[in-house]
Amino acid sequence: MTKRIIMEKLFHESTPFPYSLQKCEVEDMEPVCHIHPHCQITQNLKGKIAYRIDEQQIWLEEGDILLINSHIPHACEAEKKSIRRNMGFYPEMLEVGTYCKAYDSFLRILYSNMYPYILLKKVDCDRMHITEILEEIFSIPEKGYIAADGLIHNRIVDISIALIQWMVKKENKDIQRINGVLCRSMEYIEANCREAIQIRDVAEAAGLNPSYFSHCFKKNMGISFKQYLNRKRLEAAAIELTTTEEQISYIAFSCGFGSVTSFYQNFMDFYKLSPKRFRELNTKITS
Repeated sequence: MTKRIIMEKLFHESTPFPYSLQKCEVEDMEPVCHIHPHCQITQNLKGKIAYRIDEQQIWLEEGDILLINSHIPHACEAEKKSIRRNMGFYPEMLEVGTYCKAYDSFLRILYSNMYPYILLKKVDCDRMHITEILEEIFSIPEKGYIAADGLIHNRIVDISIALIQWMVKKENKDIQRINGVLCRSMEYIEANCREAIQIRDVAEAAGLNPSYFSHCFKKNMGISFKQYLNRKRLEAAAIELTTTEEQISYIAFSCGFGSVTSFYQNFMDFYKLSPKRFRELNTKITS
């Protein structure tokens, strides 16, 4: 591995706002997994760099910006010559003297580890603004400003505000996308609830992997996929019980339940009545 430090300003532990700045040229860098207690912002300036975070490989092209949260295992590799700049900072230290709701939101998100990393591609409009701030930050030590640490602190806060604005826009897009996914899922379940469908079938119809679909479904619907599927089957069974004279065992199987016992247990849990008693009461009401 070849690594040439172009510019470096290490953490100043004695200052109220510790930070580090580094600009380096790397070639044939092998990935070594590591963690650190500070957040890291990396911008690739030349070539291509690959980061591995949470078993995902993330490629940084020229201009891309990556924020890696604190205590997140990650590794970096570069086959060909690349130039990048890294900035490290402690979010909790920057909190001192900062009275900004956007920054408070940024801190809460970082502490929750909701985002192990944030990737801003060259096409993201927010990336250009953050690039300008990074260029200013990296120029401050070179220009020898008095109170440079305070200037850098303020500009890091500006980056955090830009990132929270990006998060809000992404969240809004995600909400629209998830709403579309849920609508398609519920339509699929409604049409197929009598069949032996599995979560992977619905996830595939929605265009998501089963694990992520299960998480999104429960988070947004308040109940699990299995609970929702059982409800739709029970609703279908309730209609059959009150509008037909079919045997209860036939209704159980025709509505997607694997056994009569399972049907009785689920029906009792949901309606607080046995299927037979439910039929008797509702037949009297509707007759």
